[in-house]
Amino acid sequence: MGLAVLAALLVGWWLGSRSVQTLRSLLAGKEAELAARGLDVARLTGETQEQKGEMARLLKEKESLTADAAKFEQSAQGLAEQNRKQEAELRDLRGQVTAWQTESAQSSEQLKAAQQSLVDLTRIKEEMENAFKVLAGEILEEKSKSFSEGSQTELGTLLGPLKTQIEDFRKKVEEAQSDSKTGVTK
Repeated sequence: MGLAVLAALLVGWWLGSRSVQTLRSLLAGKEAELAARGLDVARLTGETQEQKGEMARLLKEKESLTADAAKFEQSAQGLAEQNRKQEAELRDLRGQVTAWQTESAQSSEQLKAAQQSLVDLTRIKEEMENAFKVLAGEILEEKSKSFSEGSQTELGTLLGPLKTQIEDFRKKVEEAQSDSKTGVTK
């Protein structure tokens, strides 16, 4: 039994020394792994700090962009209101232009009608002037003819007795001359 105990002790020692070596190598591997992980932790801690800084910067940028977006939204609403007012003004102006165009067309038609009336009146005036000239000529001719005839009749009436008296006077003068010729010869 002694031998068995000794063998067991030897095997236990050998196993124990082997275990210690294995444990030591395991421990060294774990220490190296921990050291590597420590480096990773430090690197990750640095990255985390960088990411926290980046996140803080991004949050500030988000706040700034949110404020800018609110300003832009307010400006957009103001511009939309201004656009609605300008569109209403444009509709009003278009209505005025349409009314002015209609009025202009009516005025143009009235002007054309007035010009046509002026042309018609000018033509009628010329026709009336020509008719007046013809009528005046006819009246003048008729009055002249009537005056001539009346004058001749009146002259004949006035001069008829004068003619008779002159003829009587001539006869008397001729008789007197003939008597004086005959009386001188007698």
